Amino acid sequence: MRLSANSKKKFTPKELDANKGLELGLTDEWLDFAGKAERNGVWLIWGRSFSGKTAFCVRLAKHIASIGWRVCYLSLEDGAGESMRLAFKRECATTVSTRLSLWRDMRLEELIEELKKQRSPQVIIVDSLQYLGINQAGYKKLRSMFPGKLFIFITHANERKEPIGSCANFVRFDAGVKIVVDGFVAYANSRFGGGKPIVIWKEGAERNTIKNKEKLNLKQEEYNEHNSREECEKDAEAIAEGYMEKESDSSDWEVSGDDDGREVCEW
Repeated sequence: MRLSANSKKKFTPKELDANKGLELGLTDEWLDFAGKAERNGVWLIWGRSFSGKTAFCVRLAKHIASIGWRVCYLSLEDGAGESMRLAFKRECATTVSTRLSLWRDMRLEELIEELKKQRSPQVIIVDSLQYLGINQAGYKKLRSMFPGKLFIFITHANERKEPIGSCANFVRFDAGVKIVVDGFVAYANSRFGGGKPIVIWKEGAERNTIKNKEKLNLKQEEYNEHNSREECEKDAEAIAEGYMEKESDSSDWEVSGDDDGREVCEW
């Protein structure tokens, strides 16, 4: 028995087990990556600039379209410009052109009107959450109006590699699949299993690994130098304290004379 994404509200354990029809149906490396993810709900993808986010998302869009779903990539940052053209070309996205489309320059209300139409996309990749310009209320509205669709939001990340903005962080805690893209490698934290990283660009990932090792070695050298300097300073302080103690001890002596007129040191 296949249950719709938004009709049934009560389930027996047997009915819940039969609810497998709601799976997205990811295969190959994507199944290892995100597990048996559902065909509706929310994913969140974040990463810093030039980390490989766009290439990864186009590749993801292509795979989801290849397994039979209608997918739209809402390109609000780059539009339909040269960077997106090259990204689609590199990932051979034209092979699924009947089920994958690129949309641009849409605000929230326009997007809602498009998604109300028959045979509208079942999976919507929004690039980016910041450019869509929605708050938590707008996000909840979008989800409540289209519970049977899968929304994949892309967001920027800060220096600590965390999503930027209160809305992005709200979506992060709501998302069933959380993906961070760093150094041309994508890492997933999914409620549905998976967990194996996907290398977006092998050469770039190797360069990033070397760069990170160099940074780590430099930090280690700085740490060692700092500790060595601190030890020298502590040694100097200890020597100075010992000298002062000796000076203090000598100042406690008193000089007096004995019966024969000789000077004697007394404590």
